Amino acid sequence: MHFTSSLVTQLQTAADADLNTVLRRCSTPPPSGEVATVADLVLNGTPAIAASWQSILAPQYSVTFHAVFCHGSPYVDFTHGGTSRTCELADLLVVMDYLDSSGWTRQAALIQAKIAKGGLIAISAVGPGTQLDLYQNWPSFTFQSNAYSRHPRDFGTAINPVTDSGRYGGIDLTFQAEEWSQINPLLQTPFRNSAGVALSEFLARLADGQTGVGATATHVMGKPTSNLDDWSFTVAELLDVTGQLPHAMITRAGGPGTVRGRSHSIKAPAQPNQAPATGGTTRIAFATSGFRLPPDGGGGRPWSSGISYIHGIVEPAL
Repeated sequence: MHFTSSLVTQLQTAADADLNTVLRRCSTPPPSGEVATVADLVLNGTPAIAASWQSILAPQYSVTFHAVFCHGSPYVDFTHGGTSRTCELADLLVVMDYLDSSGWTRQAALIQAKIAKGGLIAISAVGPGTQLDLYQNWPSFTFQSNAYSRHPRDFGTAINPVTDSGRYGGIDLTFQAEEWSQINPLLQTPFRNSAGVALSEFLARLADGQTGVGATATHVMGKPTSNLDDWSFTVAELLDVTGQLPHAMITRAGGPGTVRGRSHSIKAPAQPNQAPATGGTTRIAFATSGFRLPPDGGGGRPWSSGISYIHGIVEPAL
């Protein structure tokens, strides 16, 4: 582990306050669903967490967060139980990199966000059921987009147990009881938010390199090479492919005037949130790949290949 237990608690407490601000501002009026909540987390929550964590970890550490919102992709194909299936890989990728004298360590997790009603997430439809099958079993899969390497991905080659690669994010927007709980997909459905781990605790433990909140991956920046295990390769490739997308397809966190481009990052202090339009109810503005849908009959899937991600980097201060 990277930090003292006291520091981990402080990181969790700070992230919890920042996330509560995001979720509770969403609630009046409520967002339309998990898409708007993920966008608010990425675009507004990330800068706030970056600022809070920098104040806690300074002067020993420097904290940098890169964050991108890019909805509706990428899609993957797999076969399980003799049936060919297709689904979105995840709504969000969270990556935490840590550097010390022994080198870099990386923990990451794919998150599928779902609105919890009455503290429960019921999964019965074909699409959600397909994604649950992927997260529970992690059969070999391939990306549909040619932006990714065409080789099949077998997370069984990962450094540590493949079961830590994916989590469900249970989002409960009940007024004054808002929460985001990270739920192990191996639990019995319907998923209960009460059986999960608060997102703030998940992020703090992920940054600390603890087990059970993400899968260890080899630290790679830029396009990965073929000598990596499939989990490490996929995490690095998702970051790289998304980072190369034209800015019309993605929105990067940081607020109005944020530089958009592959080298963009956000650091403390956090940028102010964008004010809502006059007479409107939307607190954030974001461009999604969904603004460039294929023509009618194209299945309604966006042309973008990216994924929403939050990428935190903690390293010794200069």
